[in-house]
Amino acid sequence: MVGGYLNVTMDAGAADVTVRLPKHVGVRVVTDPGAAMFETHGLTQNEGVYTNAAYGVSNGTLQLSVQAGIGRVNLEVAEKSIV
Repeated sequence: MVGGYLNVTMDAGAADVTVRLPKHVGVRVVTDPGAAMFETHGLTQNEGVYTNAAYGVSNGTLQLSVQAGIGRVNLEVAEKSIV
């Protein structure tokens, strides 16, 4: 994504999931955790919303809404570009 806005919804159900997020694109993750455990790496949390360092300053934004039942959701910012 060079510029623009992408809105994605993910329903993790009852699973263990790892989501790798881009480092150089602004990312905002909104969670509806149910009974799931959320683990994050490279994100800042503010009232159930997670953002990366590029959020609000990059040309593009990825908004991810995550719904999860029972399980674990691991959100991590990739150190290298995701191709």
